[in-house]
Amino acid sequence: MKYAVIKSAGDLAAKRVRPTAVSVQILFPESSDEQELKDIMTILTEICEETGLSITCVQAESAEYVLRPVIQITAVGVKENPKQQMKKWIRERKLFFVAIQD
Repeated sequence: MKYAVIKSAGDLAAKRVRPTAVSVQILFPESSDEQELKDIMTILTEICEETGLSITCVQAESAEYVLRPVIQITAVGVKENPKQQMKKWIRERKLFFVAIQD
């Protein structure tokens, strides 16, 4: 599970997106009990606390065709608009030059 969290967050970071949270989808075999979900969520919570991510959504269901738990992790993040940053930087720099010229 730790690999899945780090991989999904790392994929965002590689695209210059700051990962902020993960959502979790779990498929259980019908024979599973509530304790399995609690155990998985305890582990995921610890991993997310280590990495500074929050858990935004958890969906869990069971199906007769599932033989063991299947976990899917999806990371979300924030990407600042570089064009807006550049405009801001240019605006600040332009004001700086105006101040020096006076």
